[in-house]
Amino acid sequence: MPTVVFPATPVAFARIDMNGVIAAGGSTNRKGIFTFTFMRLLYVLPVTKVEVEAAFQAAIAVPIVAALNARYTQTFNAVRWLNDATNAFTKIPRALPGAIAGDAMTTINAAYVIKQTGLRGAAYRGSNHFYPLSESDSTAGTEDLLNAGALVRFNTIAAAILAGFTDAGGSVWLPVQIAGAGSRPPQTFLRTNPTNITYALINQTAVQSRIGSMTHRKVKSI
Repeated sequence: MPTVVFPATPVAFARIDMNGVIAAGGSTNRKGIFTFTFMRLLYVLPVTKVEVEAAFQAAIAVPIVAALNARYTQTFNAVRWLNDATNAFTKIPRALPGAIAGDAMTTINAAYVIKQTGLRGAAYRGSNHFYPLSESDSTAGTEDLLNAGALVRFNTIAAAILAGFTDAGGSVWLPVQIAGAGSRPPQTFLRTNPTNITYALINQTAVQSRIGSMTHRKVKSI
């Protein structure tokens, strides 16, 4: 995994937070935020956050929303240049509801997309957890597993993440894993310029057939 000192310019990495809200289902509304990091192959092309967000929305966000229950509504995408420690998020509004009608599973249930690089170790692996799922995503007798229809939808998402996207300015963006970016507290290498980023390209994505549980999202009854 290369470790590179990146100046604030040119733009090299983009972090995109896909934000949404999950309608109350016995408690209060819940946030649904899915985070992604991409690196562009050529730094010389001009680039804007609006172009990056639009390409991400078409290539990745739309398939995600198409797999989620109608309780979910995407509200905005937030984009920032990760290799500039002073760069703030820019929010681009969206209003796209989940496409799967019918009863939803509880918000602690999620589909897991695993993201792997060519290197070993927890720092070099990532994942996205997508929710809310629908009751129709599982079948009687195998309720702990995603059924065939759900697997098709989430495999489409996994393939879209792996493929990345090309923005209107011609920049090609590929998914990467940033070592240490998810640690608590945040690592200092992203706090000051020039940033010192250790990364690896994601070269494989896969969907876990087992329906996962995120117990930290369990809501209190009212």
